[in-house]
Amino acid sequence: MSLISDINNQATKVLLRVGRVEDAANRISLFTGHEAPPEQQNLYDMQCTWYELELADCLRKKGELGKSLRKYSTSYIYICIDCVNEKSHVCI
Repeated sequence: MSLISDINNQATKVLLRVGRVEDAANRISLFTGHEAPPEQQNLYDMQCTWYELELADCLRKKGELGKSLRKYSTSYIYICIDCVNEKSHVCI
């Protein structure tokens, strides 16, 4: 990964940890190369699990439990699919 994408990733994590979801989405869109709402779909397609987990934590802290649970379950599905594709025996 390049230094710029590392900085964008860290900035996005910090923004999510302080509850600034919209700013984090704008920051991560610099990485995906899309500025419209599809950046969320692009992150999903890229299987950007760290973003999904950080967003789920942020939403949980804000009390948005339904949205948070959806993000957690999406990340869990990614991990399970990766384990099956790699024929790994990993317990989560």
